Amino acid sequence: MMKFKKSYAFLIAGLLCVATGVGIYNAGPSVEPVKAGEGDIYNIVTSADQLVAGDSYIIVSNGPSSKFIMADQGNTKYRYRVGLPTANLSGSGENQQISWFDGNGGVSDEALGDHFVEFILGGEEGKWILQDSETQNYLRLDADGNNLNSGESAEWSITIDTDFVANISPNNYSARSIKYNSSSPRFACYKASSKQTDVVLYRKAGATIGGEPSVTISGMTSGYEGSNIELSAQTRNFTGTEFTYAWSVAEDDAELVSLTNETTSEVTVDLLKEGTATINLTVTSGEESASTFIDVAISSVLSVSEAKQLKDNTTTYVKGLVYAQYGDSFYIADEDGTGMQLFTYNDLGITVGEEVLVRGTLDTYNEGKQLSDPEIITHEDSDKAVTPKTVTYDELENSLINDYILIENMVWHKGAASATNICFYEDGNSSNELVLYNHSSNSADYEGALTTAMSTWQQDVTTVTLAGVYGVYKDTLEIFLTSTTTYEVDKVDTFARSFIANLKCDETGQTAPSVEEWNTLAEEFALLSEEEKALFKQETSDNELINAATEKYDYILGKYTDETYTNFMERAITPSPVNSGLAPVFNQTNNIIIIVSVCVLAISAIGVFIVISKKRKEIKK
Repeated sequence: MMKFKKSYAFLIAGLLCVATGVGIYNAGPSVEPVKAGEGDIYNIVTSADQLVAGDSYIIVSNGPSSKFIMADQGNTKYRYRVGLPTANLSGSGENQQISWFDGNGGVSDEALGDHFVEFILGGEEGKWILQDSETQNYLRLDADGNNLNSGESAEWSITIDTDFVANISPNNYSARSIKYNSSSPRFACYKASSKQTDVVLYRKAGATIGGEPSVTISGMTSGYEGSNIELSAQTRNFTGTEFTYAWSVAEDDAELVSLTNETTSEVTVDLLKEGTATINLTVTSGEESASTFIDVAISSVLSVSEAKQLKDNTTTYVKGLVYAQYGDSFYIADEDGTGMQLFTYNDLGITVGEEVLVRGTLDTYNEGKQLSDPEIITHEDSDKAVTPKTVTYDELENSLINDYILIENMVWHKGAASATNICFYEDGNSSNELVLYNHSSNSADYEGALTTAMSTWQQDVTTVTLAGVYGVYKDTLEIFLTSTTTYEVDKVDTFARSFIANLKCDETGQTAPSVEEWNTLAEEFALLSEEEKALFKQETSDNELINAATEKYDYILGKYTDETYTNFMERAITPSPVNSGLAPVFNQTNNIIIIVSVCVLAISAIGVFIVISKKRKEIKK
């Protein structure tokens, strides 16, 4: 076996010398061409200038000895995960060569056609697209930001360093790049600090030797109504150099797309209507011709409400208003407050207040709908506004997660501005808890504004209207503290609760309220607007909290008529005790005393009546 490998290596080296006419390379780190498949020669890419749209490339691990080519073992989710290596580039310098494995450790040239992945480079610098030359699928990153798979097109940035290492980085996870994990083994995306093996690119050199004429199509294979895409043709194995191109749309798809420049190597496809259109291409050169086709998916641009109804793993285009930012994530919504999260760790280059068109894959996290791997298509300032949905606690449900909501009558219970959970109870009811969630990585600006606001709040008294992004974590109902969160104090309800909670009266007998506390409440009342004051001056109110406060107020002024207590609400007071639900009930001892006193008075009255009656009888006699 060893003798066979040595003779095979010398044969390959000889063929390379003849093919290139330059002999064997010795200088630089592995710059010699590599024979990858029958008739195909690949050269290592030594600079970014050698990245050319339309050319074919392979991705190779850059290990010190064995080197592995990115391969496809047919796993639909992890399309480019490698179990046993299917391709091994061994050796270095002039002795570098390729061997093929069938997955069971045996040498098999037939394995090449099933597993070897060759990419056609598309797009442009900074926005490269890697398309499988055989399947027409594109190399892209899974939503987890690590594993590679195939699907619709995704953009990559590619740089080549002085050691020829290729930094192939997905634009939606710019902090990661493709590396080879020898322990798994597989190709995946890792952070720059990872100790996984770097990769290099090899570019196919010259025309394929032998084989039938063929043509492939590269470019974006999806888009949205009203946009257009560019498709380009790549020819192989034609002997001529002059070509005639004939692009056409399948007969049944004429209403979906229209073509421009359909007699050139690059065609513009205008996307007119939602659906899937088949684009045909025939290339002719002299007596030779080849045909192929490609399917283009056209999506409608959906509102956020429409997108939230889609099934998970659906890729779609959504238009919405950016209404909140939370860390690296943004939230978009329709004008009625129906929202979803744009989940990413990257800078999307957008700001709150803009209207965006975004492409992404729908999924669910913590019961809330979000777009993963969001790609901003367009963004611009907008004078449109998102109006929060006004809801009660009982109306909170999972369908509202990531929506912009507003909920009233929330009484602050506990939690400082710097705490993770700031707890509120609706109407002071502890069973109706809503948490203002302050993430530890939040901007200090959000927390600082809240600190200022809470400096005057009173526990179990201050009543606010909360508005912001709604979320649920396990069983905790939350509003996220973001740049959009508002916490407006309800001055009327807060004063009513303060009056009821702070002013003590007759709780341990016939005890007059504190004059100092009465005057403090009078000062708080003076800060209300005239409209707010008027709510307390009327005889009764639709607000039960106001009624409870005014009943207590009337009781105090009706019982304690001392001029020390000013009638700051300017209410009409009856100068007698008011026995209302809020009027404190005397204790048992006092009740007994009152009953005995009443009895004594009654007996005395009866005695007086008897005496008078006897005297009248005596007079008559």
